[in-house]
Amino acid sequence: MVIVKQYILMQARLKHFY
Repeated sequence: MVIVKQYILMQARLKHFY
């Protein structure tokens, strides 16, 4: 699902951000 992909991308960005 696209929503799942978006969620994973958000998590990855958060990891990179912090």
